Amino acid sequence: MPERELRILVARLREELSRSEKLDEDSYEQLRRMAAEIDELLERAEEASDEEKSSQGRSLMERLTAASRAFESSHPRLVEAVGHVVDTLAKLGI
Repeated sequence: MPERELRILVARLREELSRSEKLDEDSYEQLRRMAAEIDELLERAEEASDEEKSSQGRSLMERLTAASRAFESSHPRLVEAVGHVVDTLAKLGI
């Protein structure tokens, strides 16, 4: 169930990205790439060891959290979407 939830949240993140008109190109690209990384992580979840998933997930969660701090006041809905993704990654143990 959490993997399905994560896929839904990543889709919502992409929706918020598409609506965020004032988001600078670098931030947009950074978040777009991280969403793609989550997709890859989910695709390889069964093949990857727990250690690989944990290592990749921690790095991804740290980068998502740092990115969201950068536009916390200017894009609150996007920050909320990122926060939900980070929480779900943690629930999955990624």
